[in-house]
Amino acid sequence: MSKREMIASLLESYEYAIEADVLEATGEHIQRWASRVSTALAQAGMIDEKEAWNDALSYTRFKASGDVEPSYALHGESMKSILLGILTRIEMTELGEELFSLEILADTRNYVVKLAEQAHGCYKRGWYDACAVMIRRLVEIMIIDCFERWQLSSSIKDGNDDYFMLEKLIAAFLTETTWHIPRPVKKHLPKLRDLKEIGDSAAHGRNIVSKARIDKLSEAIDYTFQGLVEIAYFQPYP
Repeated sequence: MSKREMIASLLESYEYAIEADVLEATGEHIQRWASRVSTALAQAGMIDEKEAWNDALSYTRFKASGDVEPSYALHGESMKSILLGILTRIEMTELGEELFSLEILADTRNYVVKLAEQAHGCYKRGWYDACAVMIRRLVEIMIIDCFERWQLSSSIKDGNDDYFMLEKLIAAFLTETTWHIPRPVKKHLPKLRDLKEIGDSAAHGRNIVSKARIDKLSEAIDYTFQGLVEIAYFQPYP
């Protein structure tokens, strides 16, 4: 269990402690919860967080007998706020992780940059279902931009004049001879066919997309974005 998951679990257990104490009119459950938080932080090696937590406890009105003042629930809320602050700090630290570099797409099109920022933000915040959908959308849009820039859009449309979906777009891109496809793109773009299944699962299924599943495609995403950007927006006409 990650630090973020542990803190989230402790916050969830707080609601149970408060509900139990309200029903029984004692401070026993909330005090046990506070002790559990302190132990969990220590076992996770979160020394600074444990010190902050202990400081917060020092301002509560827990009595030596185990009882608390009638306003213990208010103190519980204060302690909950401390945990929320710890959780926020952990999340901000985790925001350093990147699935791909935004600089790759910096000088492309405004809509591409905006979609990339959304995909990037979803990944950083652990919203992997949304991230999968956005990455798939980005790949589709950039492949379409390749064909449109080279005036070949009719070759990736069906009988209703609608653009192909991801799998057919990838196949059409890889077999097109008008442009030069870098070797890394030839190698990695086919791997992104998995985005169809992942994206469908994220958009329509009941299973949650895991970070590991997205991370497995990180290298392919990075190389593919570099290649698509070059062909769609910068590669000179022959």
